[in-house]
Amino acid sequence: MSEFRQRLAKAIGRSEEIERKRPIDELGVDSFALVDIIVRLQEELGVRIFQEDLAEVKTVGDLEDVFESRAKESG
Repeated sequence: MSEFRQRLAKAIGRSEEIERKRPIDELGVDSFALVDIIVRLQEELGVRIFQEDLAEVKTVGDLEDVFESRAKESG
C-alpha cells in the first residue's frame, strides 16, 4: 500500500488496505471529517491542496493522484 493510502487509512481509523478504486463517499466519513483528514494529510505530507484540485475527485486513487501531483510541483 502506498504511503498516502496508509496515512489515509490511519486517519479514518482503518487498519486494512484502502483500494485506489474505492469511492471517497464509501469511506464512512462525512464531508466535514474528510476536510479535516485532507488538512491533516497536507500537513503530514508537506503538500498544499486547493479546493479546485478536489472538484473531480471521486475515488481514493483520484485523491492520491492530486496529492502526488502537488508533491511533485512543490518538489
